[in-house]
Amino acid sequence: MQMVRSLRNKKERNEHGLFVAEGLKAVKELLASRVKTRSVYAVRKFDDIKAPLNLVSESEFAKMSSMKTPQGILAVAEKPSHKLSVGELKNELTLALAGIRDPGNMGSIVRAADWFGIKNVVCSSDTCDIYNPKAIAAAMGSAFRVKVHYTDPLAFLSEAKNNGITVYASATDGVSIYEAKLSAQGIIIIGNESKGVPEELKSLAAVKISIPSFGEAESLNAALACAAICCEFRRRKMSRETA
Repeated sequence: MQMVRSLRNKKERNEHGLFVAEGLKAVKELLASRVKTRSVYAVRKFDDIKAPLNLVSESEFAKMSSMKTPQGILAVAEKPSHKLSVGELKNELTLALAGIRDPGNMGSIVRAADWFGIKNVVCSSDTCDIYNPKAIAAAMGSAFRVKVHYTDPLAFLSEAKNNGITVYASATDGVSIYEAKLSAQGIIIIGNESKGVPEELKSLAAVKISIPSFGEAESLNAALACAAICCEFRRRKMSRETA
C-alpha cells in the first residue's frame, strides 16, 4: 500500500520502473494494452475486469488513491521502454515537446497524438512525466499506446534535420497554419505553455507555424494548440490522397 502511494513521486516511479493507472476506464485500457500489469487493487469485484484483484477496504484504497473522488480500482504497471530511431520517423508525423509542465496538458497531448495516429512523442527532460497520475488520467488510455520518449531535444532534432526530416515549430510569429506548406510527415515542436518553443530549437525548424485567432481569447493552451495543428496536418494529407 505504501509502495503504491509512493509512485505519485517521479523519483520513485523511475527507481522502481512502475506507475499507477487509476479508474475503471484506465485499468481496462491498461489490461487491453501491451503494457505489463503487476497488480490490480479494488474495493470490490468488477464484472468487466478479468484480471486477478487484490481486494482492499475503502479506507485502505483511499490511502493509495491520488483522486479526489476515488473510483475504487487502480493498477500498478511496469513503465515500458521504447527505443527511439530517427530513421524510422522519416515517413511519420511526430510530436516533439519542449518544456510542457502541466500534467493535464501532457496527458491531453498524448491523447491527441493517439487520435491523429501519431505513434511517437519525443520529450525534453523538463517535460512532464507521462506517468504522472494526473497525466495518465488525462491521456485516457492513450499513454499505453503512444510511445513517449525522453531525450535531448537539440540532439534529436539536429539528427532529424540531418536525415532530411522536416521540422516545424509552433510559434506566435509563425505563418498561419492554414497558409503554410505542410508535408504528410515531419516533426512538430510544441513549446512550454507560457514561454513557447526555445530559440535554439526554433532555429532548427524549416517552418514556423501559428494558429490564427478568430475571436477574443488571449491564447490556447498547449494541448488545444497541438490538437489544432495535428488536425490541419491530417486534413492536408487526406486532401492530397483524395485529389
